[in-house]
Amino acid sequence: MLTRYANAVEAIPEDTLAQVLKALGLPIYPRQALEVLMAGGMAQADVVLALLRLDTPDARAAAEALLGKPVTRCPPGLEVYEPRGLYASAQWVLGLLGPENRGADARRVIWVAPNPRLPTTPSWYRFRLLHVGITVGQFLIRGGQRRDVRGWSNEGSLRLS
Repeated sequence: MLTRYANAVEAIPEDTLAQVLKALGLPIYPRQALEVLMAGGMAQADVVLALLRLDTPDARAAAEALLGKPVTRCPPGLEVYEPRGLYASAQWVLGLLGPENRGADARRVIWVAPNPRLPTTPSWYRFRLLHVGITVGQFLIRGGQRRDVRGWSNEGSLRLS
């Protein structure tokens, strides 16, 4: 596959070729790079990606020569945003609140029955989050719901300290 791009591969500077071969996990023989790349089963895309990851002007020019088209760097697609604050239960679990503010979320699970829910229902997946020693706050952070804790403890599938 790389035989079509032999001229472009031979035009890559030796130091850049050595870095590409090292990044691809191949023996570093820059003067015989085409043979080494073909023996390693590499294709054009592998070489181009390795060149673009080097992020140097020589590597970029070599990648453009292999592709036959210019490479453009786009701005980041995601906007920067302010993170949301933590709920009180999450703050207590992470140790940001003292014991005076822990409330009902500090209760620990001391016994759990075998999962009584129908398999593959959302309630079944939430019940799987429970194990002995976990606090209600930790369960809520992992995706549990207060109504689950209340209902399961009332029906006897769960005991809290």
